[in-house]
Amino acid sequence: AFREMFTARVIGVAIASTVTVAGAGTYLHKRRLYRSDGIKQFHRPSYNPPPKSWTGSIFEPSLDFPTRPPKKDESYPWQTIDYKTEPEKYLAAVIDYCFDGNVEADFVPQKNAKRKWYHAPWMTQTPFGREPIHGLTFERPAPRGYLGSGQKRIVQTWAVGMYNEPEIGRA
Repeated sequence: AFREMFTARVIGVAIASTVTVAGAGTYLHKRRLYRSDGIKQFHRPSYNPPPKSWTGSIFEPSLDFPTRPPKKDESYPWQTIDYKTEPEKYLAAVIDYCFDGNVEADFVPQKNAKRKWYHAPWMTQTPFGREPIHGLTFERPAPRGYLGSGQKRIVQTWAVGMYNEPEIGRA
């Protein structure tokens, strides 16, 4: 009786160990798949392909993020402007900084010769995510009157977010 009970326990332990090892193998396999899928999604330019008739360039996100923290000695033109007393001047300085090099590069950050800019990854998870030509994402619609008293209908809102090197380096 002892031998049969011992044999049954050894077989049970062997089966449980096999199941545990198989389960761990499945877990590690799924983890690799999730990691692989996450990397694909990170680099995916858009959810939908461009229209079949489209012959122009398509959006490629700028995702070559820096590997080192940003320099601490960089200064910005708006830092000397008091946004409470001179809000227009403050915003103009920020806008000028953002447009500098991006206008000439048609807002393709990889072509900006003045400074590096980067896109937010993972904006392609749904059909309403990033569009394939300019990388714009569908945002919250603007209800009637939101953009001004003359706005009589709901309008779509599309935007693109880019981060400069110092900000992306802090993330």
